[in-house]
Amino acid sequence: TAYKETVTGLKCLGTVWAGHVSTEFKRRYYKNWKGSAQKAFSNYRAFRNTKEGKAAEAATYSKFEKKAAVVRVIAHTQQRKLRNHRVQTKKAFVQEVQINGGSIKEKIALGKSLL
Repeated sequence: TAYKETVTGLKCLGTVWAGHVSTEFKRRYYKNWKGSAQKAFSNYRAFRNTKEGKAAEAATYSKFEKKAAVVRVIAHTQQRKLRNHRVQTKKAFVQEVQINGGSIKEKIALGKSLL
């Protein structure tokens, strides 16, 4: 996710999601995981693998390089690695982590490598 600075604060320029979104992260988008169709991010994944999807992603990255002031990565916990009696949930805890240091291009390159 990249943001530009405005007079009233940060404005989101867009978000690029990873091609592989874990089940724990998808669970966070549903109130009832078992009763749902569990289709979150399936359309995005199909679109991302097409020619138009790759062009749209490249356009988004170029927009980030031109206009962004802040670059952040959306991260989540890996609950399957913490499975013990103290962890009561299978849903991942999601947070946004800001990338600091270097130029905007370096920040975007680091964010891409994490995806």
